[in-house]
Amino acid sequence: MGKDVIKEWFDDLSEILVWLSAVSIYCSKNQQSKIAHTTQVVNKAVCDFVNSGSATSDLQNVISTALGIVEECARQDVGRVVK
Repeated sequence: MGKDVIKEWFDDLSEILVWLSAVSIYCSKNQQSKIAHTTQVVNKAVCDFVNSGSATSDLQNVISTALGIVEECARQDVGRVVK
C-alpha cells in the first residue's frame, strides 16, 4: 500500500475507535459490556494491522462484526429488536 492509502486507512480506523468510545459513553448500562468488549476487539485488530501488517480482510471482518454488534445494541436500547 502507498503512504497515502495507509494514512487514509489510519484516519478511518482512528475515527472508528473514537466513535466506539462515544457509543460506550452514551449507550445504556445494559449494553456497556458488549460495547466495551467490541471496542477492545477492534482496537486489537487495528493494532495487529498496524504493527504486524495482518490482512486487510481480517480487519474488515472484525469491523463488520463490530458494526453488527453496535447496531444490535442500539436496537435494544431503543426497543426495536429485529428477529
